[in-house]
Amino acid sequence: MAMSVYGLKRHFDMTWEDYQRMLARQGGRCAICPATSPGVRNGKVLKRFAVDHDHKTGQIRGLLCLTCNAGLGHLKDDPELVYAAYLYLLQFPRWISLPVGEPSNLVMLPLAEHRLAS
Repeated sequence: MAMSVYGLKRHFDMTWEDYQRMLARQGGRCAICPATSPGVRNGKVLKRFAVDHDHKTGQIRGLLCLTCNAGLGHLKDDPELVYAAYLYLLQFPRWISLPVGEPSNLVMLPLAEHRLAS
């Protein structure tokens, strides 16, 4: 959820400057996808990216757009479910995005050129 500056401090002990530094480290975009806008909810453009965090430890992982934050939430922040979804999607021919270098830098490869390690 995108929140106010007050909410950043209250929920994550994070200052606005901390948020800005994190966003700069991510290249001004979502930590997962190339989105440079936080997204739109109920017809309103969100002002800030969601602060992604481990719900058990509270550790902040990064800043996410609404779509990626919701996706992780629906997959219960479970790497095995995320991986299972990834493998599922690989069954269907189309272009895929594979991370190269920083998480926010993506390269597009045709599925035929992608090989999963067996």
